[in-house]
Amino acid sequence: MLKEIIETDAILIKEILFGEGIVSAEYIQKKTNYRGAYVHLVLGWLYKENGISFLERDEDLYIQLNL
Repeated sequence: MLKEIIETDAILIKEILFGEGIVSAEYIQKKTNYRGAYVHLVLGWLYKENGISFLERDEDLYIQLNL
């Protein structure tokens, strides 16, 4: 059950990344209204599935969609 919920939310986050490009985890949190810890959980899922990459800019962490 939890796996399906995470997969569904991962699709939503991938859609945000597809439309917006490179964004911060905080930006995703604001767009989805998910708690920060849950955003990071879903980002970990996407990273494990090779769906996203992390970038560091000006000592901040950003996320981009792997196409």
